[in-house]
Amino acid sequence: ATIGSTLTITCTYKTTQYRFNKKYWCAGDSRSSCEVLMDTDGFTHAEYRTRAQIIDRVSRGLIVYIRDLKLDDSGIYWIAIDKIYSDIMTRIQVTVTKVRNINFISEAVIKPNVWPLSSPEMTCWGQPSVFRCRSERGTDVQYTWYRVGHPNNIVLHQSTDLYLHCSNITEDSQLFCLAFNDVSSQSSEFVSLQLLQPADKDCVYLISSNIHFLLSHSQLLLHSAASDSDLTALRKACPLTPIPFTTGFASPVVLLRLIAVKCSAPPAIENGQLEEESLESYDYLNAVSYRCNRGLNLIGQSTLHCSEDGTFKPDPPKCVDGCPVPTIPNGKRIGGKSPPYKLGNFVEYKCEDGYTMKGEAFIVCRANGWDPEPPTCIGKSCGNLADFFHGRYEVTGNLFGDTAKPVCDKGYMLAGNKTTRTCRDQGWGGRDPVCEPVKCSAPPAIENGQLEDEALESYDYLEAVSYRCNRGLNLIGQSTLHCSEDGTFKPDPPKCVDGCPAPTIPNAKRIGGRSPPYKLGNFVEYKCEDGYTMKGEAYIVCRANGWDPEPPRCIAQCTRPSFPSNNVILTAEHLSSLSFSDGSTVTFECVIGHRPVDSKASRSVTCQGNQWTSLDLSCTRKSCGSLPDILNGRYDMTGNLFGDTAKPVCNKGYMLAGKETTRTCRDQGWDGRDPLCEPVKCSAPPAIENGQLEDEPLESYDYLEAVTYRCNKGLNLIGNSTLRCSEDGTFKPDPPKCFDGCPVPTIPNAKRIDGRSPPYKLGNFIEYKCEDGYTMKGEAYIVCRANGWDPAPPRCIAPSTTPSTATTTTNAVTSTVHTTSKALKEKGIVLYFIKKISDTH
Repeated sequence: ATIGSTLTITCTYKTTQYRFNKKYWCAGDSRSSCEVLMDTDGFTHAEYRTRAQIIDRVSRGLIVYIRDLKLDDSGIYWIAIDKIYSDIMTRIQVTVTKVRNINFISEAVIKPNVWPLSSPEMTCWGQPSVFRCRSERGTDVQYTWYRVGHPNNIVLHQSTDLYLHCSNITEDSQLFCLAFNDVSSQSSEFVSLQLLQPADKDCVYLISSNIHFLLSHSQLLLHSAASDSDLTALRKACPLTPIPFTTGFASPVVLLRLIAVKCSAPPAIENGQLEEESLESYDYLNAVSYRCNRGLNLIGQSTLHCSEDGTFKPDPPKCVDGCPVPTIPNGKRIGGKSPPYKLGNFVEYKCEDGYTMKGEAFIVCRANGWDPEPPTCIGKSCGNLADFFHGRYEVTGNLFGDTAKPVCDKGYMLAGNKTTRTCRDQGWGGRDPVCEPVKCSAPPAIENGQLEDEALESYDYLEAVSYRCNRGLNLIGQSTLHCSEDGTFKPDPPKCVDGCPAPTIPNAKRIGGRSPPYKLGNFVEYKCEDGYTMKGEAYIVCRANGWDPEPPRCIAQCTRPSFPSNNVILTAEHLSSLSFSDGSTVTFECVIGHRPVDSKASRSVTCQGNQWTSLDLSCTRKSCGSLPDILNGRYDMTGNLFGDTAKPVCNKGYMLAGKETTRTCRDQGWDGRDPLCEPVKCSAPPAIENGQLEDEPLESYDYLEAVTYRCNKGLNLIGNSTLRCSEDGTFKPDPPKCFDGCPVPTIPNAKRIDGRSPPYKLGNFIEYKCEDGYTMKGEAYIVCRANGWDPAPPRCIAPSTTPSTATTTTNAVTSTVHTTSKALKEKGIVLYFIKKISDTH
């Protein structure tokens, strides 16, 4: 082997004989004087505790495992089984070298991959960000992380993993990993680190790389587009979800926010203090040590470290005046005082019967605890029981209190009482068992029947006898019985009956035929309950030799399964089936546009009885990812999962080229093509009757570009004279109109009393008067000017006074009602006159 490699030694045997024997690994040229380095009773040499292990596989042998081999590990070793009189030992020679054997061809490394192990969610809780480097090929590959420097690169860490903390990120840098062995070396892609917010407690930095492996870590991916102001905003919040932004990097980037781990002052302990003055806060992995006041003993760990969750671990120690009460299972105190134990007190112990002491019986309470360590009481071994003919022991162990139950081989049975042997203080209790060949006495007689052959006094194991019934009777049960292991014939002897037994058909009901008892010629018809399918014939008849045909069985079946909430569908081979028999297994797959939530989840369910087992597979909508940005536009999106839509919207001054189509996230990604936003162009503005543009019209106009209209001489321009090229590529508002004069005024509740009738040319006038009951607001006299009526036409307003009381004459009433009704209608009021007024009053 070579330095740093792993040695695995497997010793195999197939027997339970050594089940309770100690196994060990020892070093030395001589088998009689080698030094035990570890054994299966729990002992491990200090040099081996962190890098070696011995594993007892009971009846299948044992394994010795040693990692991180050193040159000093070369030598002669023995793998052994502790056995009375003479141990079983096998010699092993181990040679550890610096370089591989020249006959062994090392494999060259290939370019290593780099990927993040932690997500932003974790880093937000103070966990470090970890990047891993790994080459897929190569022998004895080693790894070193570097920061690009000038003139020389700077070594950051010699390991596959690089931990990033706020404390070790002080500037923008480029990182890479070097994978190498004794044949070749290869560098990874660069990982660029941009420090956005330096801080001891809460730093923000950006990582970008061309490494494609990052694409499988979607929760860490952030694609391009953001200004400096956007980045400033990002510094204030931990990115628990992907956020799109640009940084000038063309490759995928990762935004990580790290919170530096800090621990507050460690807790004080009673009757003790810290070795050094306490600080207000401690960095990650900083240590503190406690000591107890003079004369007291420290119980627990004296040194604590600042852990990842911002607390010191393990729990702080305790300072006690004396020693703790020893806990010695299966031991009892035979000397010394009872607790509490002060300095100088002693205790003497003795193990209970059946147990052997490991350690010293007499211990003294010293300043640093019990001296020596309290002993342990280990159960005495009764050794292995001797094998016995035609049988074996089922043992729980070979220590005090363990048991051994004798079991005979098939065809043999214990002579005498069945007694379990127990490991006692003086050894195994009871006597050695004896297994004798099984013998059965004569088989039992049956009513209305007899044996086919003459009965014997005894029968050997598995020897058979057969019964028959008297003429005209039916044999119910098994006609043939065998001498079984317990010395009886099995199964139960048959019965001879006149007719047929009542059939027992679980999950079935009788739908035809008579009820029991059943004589020859009787019939029965059955039907299976819902959820079950019949196997056999439903109609059976009682014959001389029993039911003909055999009674049917009702087999559980399941209907077609469905799990709508899981977003799954049956695979094609199962879609055509409507029912499934008990034990059938069917598989599911995700519906279109969905993917498994857990790729390792089982996709199958099994029909058990008439119920399906639960389905582990659950599917969620596929992601189509982010759409690329639109130049001079954006998407209005409902999301980026299957079925979501993205509607392209152009910025002001731009419009979509071609037909406007909404893109949809499909099974294979976003459908449609990338939209194009072109600058808005308006064609020549429309011509107007009796007017024209102020300037010569162009073929096209840019967004917001204006045109102005004027009317022919003597005509009035009605509307807006200026129009602008709008977002939809048309001029707005509507073009004006040119009139030769003024429009006819519309004045409700008014009448012309002077002036000419329409049409109205320039200079024409009109004078108006409001009808009775209305008041004029504005000027009664108006003149048609170049820009319209001057002044504006008046209005006739209804009065707000209370209507006058009706007179006693018909004409007066009529006039008053007419005036009042008209005035009140203007206010939204309608009068209804119910009482009839006669012609004479």
